[in-house]
Amino acid sequence: MDRVVTIERHILEQQKQHPEATGVLTSLLYDLALAGKLIARETNRAGLTEILGLTGALNIQGEEVA
Repeated sequence: MDRVVTIERHILEQQKQHPEATGVLTSLLYDLALAGKLIARETNRAGLTEILGLTGALNIQGEEVA
């Protein structure tokens, strides 16, 4: 079975390969990963319709557009 590598572990392993790295990019990538996880959590928990609301427009199939 393949080892599951989290994005955090991957970022850290890549930084270790570059001794000149200061950690600034690592910090930024961690923040982006966290933001993505938070967006995914909120989207899954509430559903896009409840977060964004409906626009009132209809698409070509006659469905309300969120």
